[in-house]
Amino acid sequence: MLFSDGRVGCFGSNDSGRLGRNLATTLTSEPMGLLPLTDITAIATRDNHACALQADGDLYCWGENSAQQVGNGNTTDQVTPVLVRSGAARVVTALLHTCVVLKEGGGVECTGSDALGQRGDGAAQAGFGTW
Repeated sequence: MLFSDGRVGCFGSNDSGRLGRNLATTLTSEPMGLLPLTDITAIATRDNHACALQADGDLYCWGENSAQQVGNGNTTDQVTPVLVRSGAARVVTALLHTCVVLKEGGGVECTGSDALGQRGDGAAQAGFGTW
C-alpha cells in the first residue's frame, strides 16, 4: 500500500520475504507493516516480489528472487528493500521479471526471467539476467 505521504506498508503472507520486513513468520497479525522507505511515488507488486520507486528515481525491490527479478545480481530472496537501480521513471513487476522506464531517454530495461522473451532483448532464453 502506498500512502499519500510517500510511505509504503505491506501486510499478509510473508512467503519469500515479500513483506520486506525481515520477519520469520509466514503471516503477520499486524494490520500494517511500514517499510523503511520514504518519498515513494509508485509501487509495483506481483506474486512474491515488489518494488518501490522514489521521487529521485531510485528503485528498491524485495521478495522472491529465484530468477533475479529483484535485480540485485543474485538469486537469493531479498527480505528487506534493497536499492537496485537509479534513474528510473516508472516500474512494473511481473511473475519473474521487473522492468523500468528510464528517466533519461525513456528507454526500457528489464531483469529476471527471459524464458518467454520477457526481457524484450530478443534472446528469449531460459535463464535470467540483470540490468
